[in-house]
Amino acid sequence: MYSQRTDFTEPFVNGMRGQLLDRRHGLLMTSPMTLMSLVGVVCLARTKPRLTLHIATASLALFLFYATYREWPASHYGNRFLMPAVALCVAPLAALIQAVTDARRPTIGPAGRAQT
Repeated sequence: MYSQRTDFTEPFVNGMRGQLLDRRHGLLMTSPMTLMSLVGVVCLARTKPRLTLHIATASLALFLFYATYREWPASHYGNRFLMPAVALCVAPLAALIQAVTDARRPTIGPAGRAQT
């Protein structure tokens, strides 16, 4: 009987590096916006700290779990195991976009004029 228990033998650092930097399957090549959304975690934490904690914990746990799985790059589907983490990164990315938009929007003063 086959068990996948023996497939979790990849050296931890190699798996982490591969999941981020691999040319065919790494997040940097297949989903660079996911990595950019990490900047948005700070923005999201300011307004929704509990949501940020849940997103960060779930994403990190998934990433670390598959870092030792030796079959993670064995498919042409790319980083298929990290797709839940990619989906969770939408909220921090939205918070980053909102923060940038708010920073660029001029404020309206008491006289109804835009202030810088």
